[in-house]
Amino acid sequence: MSAGKKRTKKVYPKPAVPVDDLAHWDRCVYCGRPVSVEAPPFIAAGRTRRFPACSEACKNATEAYVQADRKGKLGLYLILMVCAVIILIAALGGQQNVLMYAAVLLAGIGFLAFPYPITTFETFQSCCIRRVTQISRGLGVILILLSLAFFALA
Repeated sequence: MSAGKKRTKKVYPKPAVPVDDLAHWDRCVYCGRPVSVEAPPFIAAGRTRRFPACSEACKNATEAYVQADRKGKLGLYLILMVCAVIILIAALGGQQNVLMYAAVLLAGIGFLAFPYPITTFETFQSCCIRRVTQISRGLGVILILLSLAFFALA
């Protein structure tokens, strides 16, 4: 290139906003029952998309979950981060058993209180919200019971 010529700046068009923000799933986002892909009976609003629901109750429960997820997900992640730090300190320190059991107890309480482990709502296509909540709370109960058993044995 010669010194006098300037390079032209390429301008790329912005991608188009999707016209259809409805997730075309064949199952209810909340309970997992089959729904019509073309015309789901109810539509639940998520953060950035809308999801099919099989009933008004599932629609309302999904929207309540979305609101609680917005508020509670950070709490769960902070609790899990604190647990990881406690376990790291316990591994480097002297009182490994007591600190590790306390971290497991805290993680169990976190999963029980904040059952919002999913980061993207697309995951609910394979495992519905109700099942994820049950698994998360079940894991919380198991962790609490294990930590209490370990405390009793220590």
